[in-house]
Amino acid sequence: MDLHAVSTGLMQPDQFSEVITQLNGRFDAVHLREPSWTAEQSSAFFQWFLQEAFTIKLIVNKKTTGWELWKGTIHSPSDSTVERGGGMSIHSLGELSKAENEQAVYTVSGPVLPPFSAPKQVLPLHVQQHILSRASIPVIGIGGAERSTLKQFHERGYAGACFLSAVMLAPHPGEAAAEIRKERDRLCMI
Repeated sequence: MDLHAVSTGLMQPDQFSEVITQLNGRFDAVHLREPSWTAEQSSAFFQWFLQEAFTIKLIVNKKTTGWELWKGTIHSPSDSTVERGGGMSIHSLGELSKAENEQAVYTVSGPVLPPFSAPKQVLPLHVQQHILSRASIPVIGIGGAERSTLKQFHERGYAGACFLSAVMLAPHPGEAAAEIRKERDRLCMI
């Protein structure tokens, strides 16, 4: 089960850089989704990231200004097209089909559980089950992902979980990520 984190949408480059440094070696991927950044900020961040030679994978969301400057994995919203074998957000079987037809290599789907940002919004369980049972590519769950809820993502059959507030808003993101990884490792051994 992969561990992903996504930026808050309100982070400055130095904040995001610090969090990535703490997540490196603990999480599999981090998603950059920062629409307020300038293309210059994004470009400078990409250069910094590549120089650091991190083991964590950087996935850049098309909502980030300057995303087209990134030569790695691109994440597309469901109302867009998949870029260069990247991924796509999905919320329905129709969007899953679109992602697969456009040769996405993964999807992010949710909210799986009530997220901190919108506690009343959840993708109905029967829709989650339909997506997971029909997907031919990995489905990463997002929404309500915390160390204490990781078991639900695992039991439902998600290929991974994408964390926002549990990591990005944690007082010590690296420590939070380490605890989540321990829980993931424990669940995957059962």
